[in-house]
Amino acid sequence: MTGDGKMEEDKRKALLMTVGGSHAPLLFSLRSNRPDAVVFFASRGSRRQVTEKLIPALLAEGLPLPDHEFVITPDEQDLGASVFELLAAVPKAMEKLGFGRRRWPALADYTGGTKTMSAATVWASSRERCDFSYIGAAGGERTKDGLGVVVGGRELCLLRENPWNKIAYFEIDSAMRFFNQGQYGNAAALLGEMAAKVSEPTARRMFAALRDVVSGFFHWDVFDHKRAVASLGKSLAPLLDSRRMAMACCRG
Repeated sequence: MTGDGKMEEDKRKALLMTVGGSHAPLLFSLRSNRPDAVVFFASRGSRRQVTEKLIPALLAEGLPLPDHEFVITPDEQDLGASVFELLAAVPKAMEKLGFGRRRWPALADYTGGTKTMSAATVWASSRERCDFSYIGAAGGERTKDGLGVVVGGRELCLLRENPWNKIAYFEIDSAMRFFNQGQYGNAAALLGEMAAKVSEPTARRMFAALRDVVSGFFHWDVFDHKRAVASLGKSLAPLLDSRRMAMACCRG
């Protein structure tokens, strides 16, 4: 708690990580991402990789062992069951790890586990503001003629991104449908959700500006003219900036 009564932001980084048949990519991810806490998503069989291989490897390298919890899928080949287990159990694991109101890790690594477990992790995490991490092989070096696991010592972080920076734009159509139906509050809420999920500064600024415009219509519609004018006025500068950027791109 700060001096003005506001809650201090918890800056610790939590990682959701799928666990498969090899501990080497997990070790590389932990070494690269340096999370403060980890939620391991494992099957009954792959859980042993953490306790028998990963933790000893961490300690052997002198790396800190993050606080951690396990989420065990009831069936590593059942997509629906895996997604359901994640949605139900990850917020509880975050609470046990002391993250309070933060219900989902800020980063999800879907490298390990079955393809179903990886798909479930991406699907469940896509509901939240979450970056994704994937560990591949430098030079494509894998066992089984390139189709197996990454060769130890050849790991490479191939992906680290927030997919909402690209796919959030599709939500503008949904927001505009709400707007055209006179559902200004719903449209503003959806745009606000997108502004919170994107991390790219220009996209965040644009979504926030659109949210303020639509909020202005909502307040005007309920005769709260003072707040309507404030919302519309707040959106003017970022909208003009967006227009100038768009015109510059067209000229380019």
